[in-house]
Formats: sequence, C-alpha cells, structure tokens
Amino acid sequence: MVKFSELIIVVEVTFLGTSGTLPTKERNQVAVHLRHNDNFILWDCGEGTQRQIAHTKTSAFKIDYIYISHLHADHLLGIGGLIQTMQFLGRKKDLVIYGPRGIEEYVKFFIDWDYRERGFKIEIREIFEGVLHEEEDYFIGAFPVKHNCVSYGFIFQEKPGLNLDKDKLKELGLLNNPKCRELKEKGVVSHLGREITVEEVAEPMRRGKKIVYSGDTVACSSLRKASEGADLLIADSAFGEEHRDKSREYMHGTAREMAELAKEAGVKKLVLIHFSNRYRDESLLEDEAREVFENSFAAKDLMKIEV
Repeated sequence: MVKFSELIIVVEVTFLGTSGTLPTKERNQVAVHLRHNDNFILWDCGEGTQRQIAHTKTSAFKIDYIYISHLHADHLLGIGGLIQTMQFLGRKKDLVIYGPRGIEEYVKFFIDWDYRERGFKIEIREIFEGVLHEEEDYFIGAFPVKHNCVSYGFIFQEKPGLNLDKDKLKELGLLNNPKCRELKEKGVVSHLGREITVEEVAEPMRRGKKIVYSGDTVACSSLRKASEGADLLIADSAFGEEHRDKSREYMHGTAREMAELAKEAGVKKLVLIHFSNRYRDESLLEDEAREVFENSFAAKDLMKIEV
C-alpha cells in the first residue's frame, strides 16, 4: 500500500539576506530560509536575520533546524538575536543548530548571554560530510567546499513520491475533504459507502526536488558534483570578472564561474548570492552569469522562489 505524507507539496526558498561580509542599505547579511510543507530550516544566520523574518509570512517559531556553513561572523551573528526572539515570545519547541567544529562554543555564548530562563531546548550538532538529517520525505546533506576556513555546502533532497490527481479527488468528493488525511496516512478510506484506495487517485511517480546551497566557496569539484541535476543552485557569487583576483584572494566565487559550473552540472536554475558590498547593482553579476547560463538570477533580499 502506498503511503503519502502530503497532498500538495510546497517547496519555497526565501532569501532573507543576500550580502557578503558587509551589509548594505539594500542587502542584509546572508541567510536563506527553506520551507518544505510544515518543515522550516535556515541555511546560515547573518546579523539581522530575525528582523528580516519579520518582513515575511514565516515565524521564528517555525524554524526547526539552523545549518551554519562556516564560522565567519557574517554567517552566524544572527543566532543570538534569533534565540532571544524565540525566548521572549515563549517558544517551547526544541531547536537544532548544526555547524562545523567549534560551533558549540559560539552557540553556548549566545545561550549564556541572556538572563532569562529559556523555555526550549537547543541541541548543537557538528557537521560532517553526508546526510545530517532525514525525514520521511526529504533529507539534508552536507559536503565540504573550498573557502579560507572549514566550510560546507548543503543539499536539500526531496524523496521521490506520487502526485495525487485533484480531478479524481474532486470526482470522488475528496478534494479538500478532511478524509484526505486519512487516505494519505493509511492508503485507504471509507467514503460514501465504499472504500477508496490511494492508488485510485495517484498519478505517476514524481521526481523529488533538489536544492543546493554552496556556502562560501570558489567553484570547486565538490560543489559541481553535489549540484548535478539540481532544480536550484544557490551559489556564492561575491565578485564579477573584473575582480577575479579578489575572488581568489578571499576564496569566493565569481558569477561567471558559478554559471559555468551550473551549466556543466545540469542545474535547472542558478541564483547568485553573497555579493560584495562594492556592487550596488547586482544586475552586472546577473548579466555575466547569463552570458554562460541563461537561467541565472541575482537574488534580492526577501525574494521568494517556489521550486
């Protein structure tokens, strides 16, 4: 019997911050929010992330997991404020924070800094290469990338599943019916004097969505391998070609080389992120990427993408 966890699959990425080391008037420090149905995660947590969240329809309460790619300040300083916001608002649900070796020292500092009693548990886990967290319908993995400190990229991989035919559900009187949950959980439901199996309303197997977040890195073989066939690649593109020397000095990507990597890896959509503050207009970087890979876009703060 086939089991379904959700009728409608929601995969949304919201760019809470898109700047590099220094924030600008237009861009906050980097943080990427990913929603998969009722699962909410955060990739990196730059300073001011809690305020950026306030501009969206999500909530700090809903974040279950935070993944910190590396221990540079612009990727983790927002943890302290976010924890305090959760605490002041009475959060009870546990929070899990992943990061490279040394993350525990930083998070404990933020925890011990506050004078209020915390009403929820914070679990700190060290990142390793491979699958970090797995649910029934997706997993989060990590892979090492090439930066000037230990740094990781992340993969969100949805597991294959079946689509449910809305027309068939409507015909059977089950569309938007509370019994749909029972059908999804048990694979069969009694309705209008008959049993309806999930196979009766199932469409062919669908491919699971794949999203890759590079963290801070130059274009490298591990990122290319991780990005193969991705529906969305979110890539460190701090510099344009005129500053390629700077990209090598600081170990960040350029828009063009990330576009080349995306094209080689068969990525469907590339989103550039982590721009140097020298770029007031990120369209220059977008144009350079599109010369190589047409489906390239420069992220803007609070931009949302459905995958």
